[in-house]
Amino acid sequence: MTNTTKSSWVHRIVLFILWPVSLFCATSSLAWEGRVTGVTDGTYITVTHDGKGERVRLYGIDCPEKRQEFSQEAKKFTSDMVQRKAITVEPVIVGPKGHTKDQYGRTVALVYVHNFVCLNEELIKAGLAWVFTQSCTRPECKTWKELETQAKRRQLGLWSMLNPIPPWEFRQSKGANIPIYHGDVLRHVFHSSNCEEFDCPKCIAVFKGREQALKAGYKPCGVCNP
Repeated sequence: MTNTTKSSWVHRIVLFILWPVSLFCATSSLAWEGRVTGVTDGTYITVTHDGKGERVRLYGIDCPEKRQEFSQEAKKFTSDMVQRKAITVEPVIVGPKGHTKDQYGRTVALVYVHNFVCLNEELIKAGLAWVFTQSCTRPECKTWKELETQAKRRQLGLWSMLNPIPPWEFRQSKGANIPIYHGDVLRHVFHSSNCEEFDCPKCIAVFKGREQALKAGYKPCGVCNP
């Protein structure tokens, strides 16, 4: 291998190592402070920025929808933490082109109170939000899943219910109160959403209701008893 080739490979390795760091620094540099003027629900708030109200969606989590149980509790929790307070909003890049806004024009962000308490994380710890696994890709998301599991074990908030329906599935079912189960395609066992095995790697079969899972030949989990 020539010196030029070695130099090229070293350059690529350095870029590979530094890219996540540079991405983090880029998003951190976009952070700004503002005062919360409105709380729509647990997941959405309005914050003053550059003289006007900016809509903010909490990154990586999803609180119950308005017609779901514990939606008011999640809204109150968020309101108690941030209403009329100065907070720090750290936008998160959510698109391939460096976008920090979702399809509705809302800024997707981590929100901090007193500069170090993360509202996103506190909602998970309180059992008032799911980790939105479809889009939660930052390093802290792994920690958040562990916090979610702890909230399940302690049956905090929405996890005190037998089979809480994730809000993204609630929206897909157009608000119908149909419990969703995930089935392990290898063991043919299905789990409720408050089960630790609900999002297991092989739990990719989705059933709308217990009857659908049983008809498909799946057995109920012996731990969560769906």
